[in-house]
Amino acid sequence: MREEESVITVRETEKAERAKAVELIALKKSRKKMPLRSPSRRRRKNKPHLTVQKRYALWRKLRDGETTFTAKGEADAKILLAKPLEQQYKVDAEGTRAVNEAANVFVR
Repeated sequence: MREEESVITVRETEKAERAKAVELIALKKSRKKMPLRSPSRRRRKNKPHLTVQKRYALWRKLRDGETTFTAKGEADAKILLAKPLEQQYKVDAEGTRAVNEAANVFVR
């Protein structure tokens, strides 16, 4: 009786190992068939997908808002050009003030 049980156990163990081996081979074959995914594809999955309508709406917003970008750029350029003039005016004002104070000292 024990011998029969051990024979049955051995058969079941071999069947399970064969099934496991077949399953592993099937997994390996399916992995070979699957294309490798690049990191950029993974990154794209994380980004929300824009439909054609959403892309067109975004394009229209950018097109219509282009004048504000230009105006803002021009304003920023004027500010950048004004900064050196502001420094020059400060220096000139300090120099004029110093000359006037010196003149006042001599007059007294």
